[in-house]
Amino acid sequence: MKGPIIAFLTQGLLLLGTSAGLNQPANAHSAEYLERVSTETIQKSLNLKSGGLILLDVEFGNVTIREYEGKEIRVELTLQGSPEGISGYRFTHNYFGDQLTLKGWSEKGTGARNPQLKRAEFVIMVPAGLHYAIKAQTRQGSVRAAVSRDMKGIDLSTEAGKVRIELPADLQVSIDASTSGVGGVSVAPASVFSKLCPKCEIRRDDRLKVKMNGGGPEITAYSAIGSVHLEIVESAKERQS
Repeated sequence: MKGPIIAFLTQGLLLLGTSAGLNQPANAHSAEYLERVSTETIQKSLNLKSGGLILLDVEFGNVTIREYEGKEIRVELTLQGSPEGISGYRFTHNYFGDQLTLKGWSEKGTGARNPQLKRAEFVIMVPAGLHYAIKAQTRQGSVRAAVSRDMKGIDLSTEAGKVRIELPADLQVSIDASTSGVGGVSVAPASVFSKLCPKCEIRRDDRLKVKMNGGGPEITAYSAIGSVHLEIVESAKERQS
C-alpha cells in the first residue's frame, strides 16, 4: 500500500475540514471576486491506438472517466475562477510511444491550490471497443470512473479526495482498493459484497483485494485522505434487455 507523508496528511485533513475545501477559494466570499468569476471550457480530441496507456496527472481538479460510442479520446476541462486563476492553469498532452500523457497544473509561482481558481473538472471520454489501460491521479480532487470490459486495466488515486468506481456485475477483474486508514473501502449493494468476500484475499476497513468473477485485468484504487467506493451496476446483458 502506498504510504502518505504525515505532514501532508495533517495538511490535507485541515483542508477537508474547512469551508474553503477543494472547490472554494479563500477569497470566494468577497464581492470583488464574485463579480469577476468566470468559466472556461477546453476541449481536445486525441488519438491513441488500441492497447495504449492513457496517463492523467492532475495537481488540482476532479476527474471523471467514462466510455462512449466514438473513435477518438475526448478530453474536456472546465475551469471556474477569476481570469487570473483560469489563465494560470496549464493543461498539456504529449505522446511517448503507445502512451498518451495528460497533465493539469497551476503555473509556477501560484502553487497547487491557486486561491483564484475555484473549480477544475476533467472529463475523459474513452472510445468503446478499444482496449486502453488508464492511470489517473490527482493530488487534490476526486476521481470517478465507469469501467467496461473493453478497458485493459485501471489505476486511480488521489491524495485528498474520494475514488468512486462503477463495475458491471458480470465483469471479470482483479480489484485492489485501499486507503491510508483515514477513509474506508466500501462496496454496494451489500448483497454483492457478501458474495465477493468469501473469496477475498484481503478484507479490511481500509483495504479490499478480491478477484471478481474469477479475476482479470487489474483495477487499483487508492485514496490517502478520503474513501474508495465500488458500485456494482447491472451487467451489459441486463442493460441491453
